[in-house]
Amino acid sequence: MKKFNSLLFLASLLFAACVNEDELSSKTEDAVPPRLLNGRLFFETPQSYLQFISTTIDSDVEQVVDDIQGFKSLRAFNVEKKRSQADNFKTADDFEELMDDVMDDIVWDPYFENLLNSERELQISDQIYRITEFGTFFYEGDELKGRMDEIQADLVLQSKANGRTSFYSCAEQPILVETDIYYMPGNDCDGYGGYYGGSGSSNTTPPVPQNGPCGLFSNSKTRTGSSSNIFGVNHTSDLLLTGASDRRIKARFWSQNYAIFSSAGTSTRSQNRALRIWWAENANRIYLKYEGQIQQKDPFNNLITFDVVPTIEDRSDRNRLAKTFQWTSAIIGTACDPVTGECKEKFKPASPFKIKKLETCHYVLDEGRHGEISLKYQ
Repeated sequence: MKKFNSLLFLASLLFAACVNEDELSSKTEDAVPPRLLNGRLFFETPQSYLQFISTTIDSDVEQVVDDIQGFKSLRAFNVEKKRSQADNFKTADDFEELMDDVMDDIVWDPYFENLLNSERELQISDQIYRITEFGTFFYEGDELKGRMDEIQADLVLQSKANGRTSFYSCAEQPILVETDIYYMPGNDCDGYGGYYGGSGSSNTTPPVPQNGPCGLFSNSKTRTGSSSNIFGVNHTSDLLLTGASDRRIKARFWSQNYAIFSSAGTSTRSQNRALRIWWAENANRIYLKYEGQIQQKDPFNNLITFDVVPTIEDRSDRNRLAKTFQWTSAIIGTACDPVTGECKEKFKPASPFKIKKLETCHYVLDEGRHGEISLKYQ
């Protein structure tokens, strides 16, 4: 196994949440984007990977990665796949005007979807990371891609045969699959991940209106609980707007840990049905309210609780509102004994966020039609 490059130092790379919109815009403009290498986003060091996330987590990251010539993100790949499934799209005059709204089957975090290619891969230094339905793997060198493909295909066959999706145990370090191919556990055996490699929270909070629509309308529904995959929890619900068969609201929250990136958040989407597919559609009003608590282990292995402060986002002429409450990345590098000078390869997975409790309200109003969804988790 080759050495990991450049330990992500803890204290100096923690990002505070107190950044105003002007500062955030300036930071995003100064961010050095990754470059394209063999169809993947390539970050030269773990520090550059962390810096890119910290400066784009609240920005239009879709535009940032789309501007990297030759790169097709997982989101863009899913958009093309969705459009190819639209009936008679070649003859639809308004097809190019439809706005895409996609969610990947495996990568439920809407930000992270933009950093991966169609094979759900990115590269940090010498390591190529792949997100699969069985967890996160990495391999060292593009010459091993074919073998990684074979390993994943074999796991798919095993999963179909016995219904399993989990093939590896919990651990604090990468698990050797075979020479220079590793499985990256997303949590230790207590159910929590490693230390912070760098972390932050969403930085912009709009003013809170005095009045909101939650609980005021009959066309509403409340859902509790969540679904889950190997990376964490996710809950999605949708509702047709009043008197409409082709307009709906879609609400969701997530807490997902991909070992190299972990986050928790929520979103409201406004959608329109055309060509038998749901697309994004701007609404006269789109609304998102949330509050709760999430938990995570700190660098000293203490369980800490973050308050998701009650917040309202209330906008017009938008098709989506999304909020990432907290995010964190992995430690990738080497650790050296200060006395003996002996260095060992070191990996600590991103620490997952466990939702202790969460309540969200999602509302869409368009041309007099409306719908409201409340999601609750504890």
